[in-house]
Amino acid sequence: MTDQSTLIDDPRDGAEVHLDLGAAVLLGLRTPGATGHRWTLVGTPAHTDVAPSENRSLDPDAPSRAGSASRTVFEITGSTAGSDTLTFELRRPWEPDAIEAVHVRVTVR
Repeated sequence: MTDQSTLIDDPRDGAEVHLDLGAAVLLGLRTPGATGHRWTLVGTPAHTDVAPSENRSLDPDAPSRAGSASRTVFEITGSTAGSDTLTFELRRPWEPDAIEAVHVRVTVR
């Protein structure tokens, strides 16, 4: 995962992102601490590659501590021209229902 891409922090549901072919953006979603919830991508997008998530401290100057709130960061790269609606769900792996979902429309030019 590259640190040189633009970070979109806590996008609103329905946000839109425009990428050039081959360009990347980082998408950061706040993750509550000590709950067992984690953000996951639902489905497989056709026009973007989504790198596995990475957890980061909410404070870039402080290390992440076990059980503290964090930011889950996904790297999204435009792979072919077209549009995808990416759905990220916040859920516990052992529970069937998500407690939150964020949809981000990505258009690759």
